[in-house]
Amino acid sequence: MKLYSNKIILALTALFVCFTNNAFATYNSGCNPGGSAPPTSTTCDTWEGALNYDLYTTESNVEIGTEFSTGGNINIDGVSIKVSAWSDTFGNNDDIVVEGQVAGPWSSNGEFGYGIKNQDEANRYRNDGYSHAIDNLDGYITDYDMVLFSFSEEVSLAGATFSWLGNNVDSQQITVVGLDSIQGLSGSTWANIASSNSVVNAGSFQIEKCDDVYLSDFTSTKTAQYWLVGAYNTAFGYVSGFSQNDDAFKLASIGFGKKKTPVEKPPTNVDAPSSFALLILGGGLMAWRRRKTQ
Repeated sequence: MKLYSNKIILALTALFVCFTNNAFATYNSGCNPGGSAPPTSTTCDTWEGALNYDLYTTESNVEIGTEFSTGGNINIDGVSIKVSAWSDTFGNNDDIVVEGQVAGPWSSNGEFGYGIKNQDEANRYRNDGYSHAIDNLDGYITDYDMVLFSFSEEVSLAGATFSWLGNNVDSQQITVVGLDSIQGLSGSTWANIASSNSVVNAGSFQIEKCDDVYLSDFTSTKTAQYWLVGAYNTAFGYVSGFSQNDDAFKLASIGFGKKKTPVEKPPTNVDAPSSFALLILGGGLMAWRRRKTQ
């Protein structure tokens, strides 16, 4: 009798777990989906549903990219965006961060992207094909280029696409840093910025190629009003397996999402399968207790 009762409890428990897993099961989408389910998207837009800011496009016959130089705002779904360029190209050790110039657009295989021109670009050792890339290449002195996206409200960054890479895709990485303030950005070092209280989140990610598109997925869901996006910068954290000082790319687009306000669901929207399974489990336990008292 005891063995039989244990079997009932195990069977009901398994049923409960099955219902629960089906209620909460999720799968990653994109080029290399996780789990056993097929991808939810057949394209490389792995942040489908996010807002997308194409750095180069036309709107009312005006190239959005030209707004960089005039300081004008780009507005996407009510979110205005300003774009500026920054690099450590000043000071006695050439490690002080100052504003550079967003440069471009350049076309690569039909895709348009932007780079950065910093204060060292005119130097002889950088007078090459990478002179307008967002990069961290070794030279006489290594400069770390980063684009600053200043949003009118807090957003999360979902990913980026690139029109051009300077080296093999397997060795290309990108650093993304969320800030709640850009006060003191100019005149600091990257290390000082990384250790400041203004950093909300920082991470570095691999760049991949999918369906002839260069892209990178950002896994963080944190929000910030200001985001630095640039060549892999170890000041914001070293990542094992990532190569240093060989990253160069031109940025084509950024995917972002607005800060979501939590919505309270009505009590009736509780997962029905899980509640039903608990009801069955409770009934099984009562039946077992009756058998035991008999």
